[in-house]
Amino acid sequence: MIAMKCFTVPFLLLVFCFGCGKKPEPPILWIFCCETYWDVMSEEAMLFSSVYGVNVQLLPIFVVEAEELPETAPKRRSPAPWRMRPSERRTLTPGSITVDNRITEQIRSISDRSLYGDMYLTDSSKQAEMLHEGAAVTTEYPFGTLTLTLLVAKDNPTHADSVKSLLEGDRRLGIIDPALDGMGETAFRLISTYLRTTAEGSFDERIITFDRQTKLLTALKNGQVDGILVWEPLTLKAAEFAESVELPESERRAVQQPLLALSMADNQGYGKRFADFLISPKGREILKKHGF
Repeated sequence: MIAMKCFTVPFLLLVFCFGCGKKPEPPILWIFCCETYWDVMSEEAMLFSSVYGVNVQLLPIFVVEAEELPETAPKRRSPAPWRMRPSERRTLTPGSITVDNRITEQIRSISDRSLYGDMYLTDSSKQAEMLHEGAAVTTEYPFGTLTLTLLVAKDNPTHADSVKSLLEGDRRLGIIDPALDGMGETAFRLISTYLRTTAEGSFDERIITFDRQTKLLTALKNGQVDGILVWEPLTLKAAEFAESVELPESERRAVQQPLLALSMADNQGYGKRFADFLISPKGREILKKHGF
């Protein structure tokens, strides 16, 4: 009789767990992702999810509108997406770049584990450096190289053959706010020697900053600026109205980008598998389609 009871209890538990017809929830891989990689990573994540049965969720680390926010995370260790107000036009002056307080706050939250995520994919060497300083990174997975490109309107009406020539003609150059991502960060380092101080203050009227890459492309299309500095893959989105200028050796900038595994990650194994997937034949095919 006692043996029968001992058998019945585990059996009932088994029936309760598996008899309700509910499938176990797939594991979730949370990836902080910058705007540069957002579109291509959305496609990579979809394919990876279908192959490995892992729910990949991207968390934006750029300015987003309410309708662009990702789905709400589960209550357990729920990572609140990084909501960031659109930036105002910034004063660009010769000197070192200052990281925006919003980014500093986000990275601090990751470092002290109050903001949860498994991986961090950024095009900013400054952000990666700050995460390392906060002991928030366990592994760097080699990912790719981004090259800065000067885009001008079709047929190059300003006859620019370099960033210097564009600015010497008192033309307007558009860049992403250097405190928001690596594209603007790298562009700012390139043009820092060309910036000037006006009699009224320190604002250089030739440089116009934007908080989103889509706004940067639209500004060139509408003639608000005469040229923009972007990562090479972004030229695909501007092919109908813009063309690239081959920069001289002195102005060429290429930055290697790693995929960072975070120290608080629950899914280190799936994180490595995702990193391997990106450089697999299937992953590379998607990257190539997006210009990477």
